Amino acid sequence: MNHAYAVFNIEANVFCLCGMLVLEYKTATGADRPDRKGIFFIVLLITILNFLADILWELEDAALLPRSGGMMYFATILYVSLVSLNAYSIFWCMEILQNAVTVGSRRLYVLTAIPWMVNVGLLFSTPFTRVFYYIGPGTELLPGKHYELMIALDGAYIVAAGILAVIRLVKNRHYKQRSAHIAALFFSLQVFASGILQAVYWRVPILCYGLTGALFCIYLIFMEDLIALDPLTGVNNRKQMEIYLKHKLDSAVSRKKLYLIIMDIDRFKEINDTFGHETGDRVLIQFVKTVQNLCDRRRKINNETFLLSRYGGDEFVVIAEIEERAELERFLDELRDALRELSVDGADLCGIQMSTGYVCAMEKELELSVAGLFRAADRRLYSEKQEHHQTIPEFLAE
Repeated sequence: MNHAYAVFNIEANVFCLCGMLVLEYKTATGADRPDRKGIFFIVLLITILNFLADILWELEDAALLPRSGGMMYFATILYVSLVSLNAYSIFWCMEILQNAVTVGSRRLYVLTAIPWMVNVGLLFSTPFTRVFYYIGPGTELLPGKHYELMIALDGAYIVAAGILAVIRLVKNRHYKQRSAHIAALFFSLQVFASGILQAVYWRVPILCYGLTGALFCIYLIFMEDLIALDPLTGVNNRKQMEIYLKHKLDSAVSRKKLYLIIMDIDRFKEINDTFGHETGDRVLIQFVKTVQNLCDRRRKINNETFLLSRYGGDEFVVIAEIEERAELERFLDELRDALRELSVDGADLCGIQMSTGYVCAMEKELELSVAGLFRAADRRLYSEKQEHHQTIPEFLAE
């Protein structure tokens, strides 16, 4: 191999390596969900090792290190094994990005590791079987009889991640989750295209740059989530909700069945004062889970659309697309019933109530704007809270 090619590839790997080290540091010191932070940290670590192995391979291939057939086999096995492991970890990174139900299943972790284990097993047999590659005259690395299988086993992870993202994108109407599916799809396409081009053009560091760019994009998505989501409950924050609502109001089709619902937990201050702020936080988290579960169930059964966000304190907002007002009332009644049974560890909070105020975007007397809808819904919320103020919930009754 020409030394100029080797230097070019080594420079590319060093450049990308520096980028990965920065991301690794930012991920390790940043504030993100532990599961997502953990898998992304692992992906970055494997990628760093991958780049280091590629540098070793380039040095060996260009005879900048003492060159021998054994060393070429070692450098290649190390590099390709890490590429395969990287593909496996990226698959699970995409699953966590999309909050997939597969996450956490040890059985699936093992099953999905089979292609990687097969690939590594065949790699270690390559010096004897020439299944993936072999050393030709002058210790030159040449493709083996089943070189394409090695690429296919790695590519299967990226293809699977992309296919799953497409399926979820088609099925899921959840606003925030759809953006995660789109991100996973584009990430998969970018990595897959880079990998294919790298397999065709051995001497050009396409995968190095492609993978680095894709991982930077995922990091930016994670950072966007931190900005867009409420850190305690994990739902959309006020800013994201207002952007979504404005988008819906600009659509004449959406306005026909669009409802803005403000929900407020009654006597939440008393919960904090009586049971402590830690319990209050758990109440908010359980409240969100209760609302989300009901929204998810109705979304599947009735094909309705919901966006849940935290407006501030103990106030939450649901933007719902529901055909009939009667269905909206049924939704709120089901939610009230579920809240009465709300269970929080370490506290007897039986009988939690909420006040609501809602408006339909098609009400003629309303100002058709985000601020106008909120003013109207807030007035109705205040009226209901005044009524509930006379009622003492069970958990505060002596």
